[in-house]
Amino acid sequence: MAQQCFYREVLGDGIPPKVAEVIYNSFGGTFKGLHFNNLIIGLVLLTRGRDGEKAKYLFSLFASESGGYAARDDMEAVLRAVDGEVPPSLRKCFSEGEKVNYERFKNWLLQNTEAFTFSRWLLSGGVCVTLTDDSDTPTFYQTLAGVTHLEESDIIDLEKRYWMLKAQSRTGRFDLETFVPLVSPPIHASLSEGM
Repeated sequence: MAQQCFYREVLGDGIPPKVAEVIYNSFGGTFKGLHFNNLIIGLVLLTRGRDGEKAKYLFSLFASESGGYAARDDMEAVLRAVDGEVPPSLRKCFSEGEKVNYERFKNWLLQNTEAFTFSRWLLSGGVCVTLTDDSDTPTFYQTLAGVTHLEESDIIDLEKRYWMLKAQSRTGRFDLETFVPLVSPPIHASLSEGM
């Protein structure tokens, strides 16, 4: 999947552009595109991930190559690039030194979910990405099948029969003259009009 397609079709308009770029790159996206497996894993994280998993993902954006720690300078550089500023609360995260491990980062982050754009979006309910399509409304036949307890194929067959009977009618309509021979007998002809 191409980068612009990912922004438009997966993330939508509600996400800040810099955050979209970070997500695309962190999911393994390159100028060649994004691999399907990485897309699926990333979407599951964004939509179904627990706060701890999302915190681990955020930590990975700032962490060193080994993944064991995040350096203050690296984290500040990323935050300046994405947000244009470094949140004052970041001092608490690095109160014991210039490097922080995942546990310390997670504890700080979960107490400061509003610290930067990405944490606000990911941890404060701002994620508008879903794995379902709300536009999947049932078809006319599916709705009728649910109401009548007939199969969709039966409803389609009945509709075909209706149009055939209507076309064979003398008046070109599905009227009483067309209906009575279909139900009488067994139903008495005098009851046909009420039906």
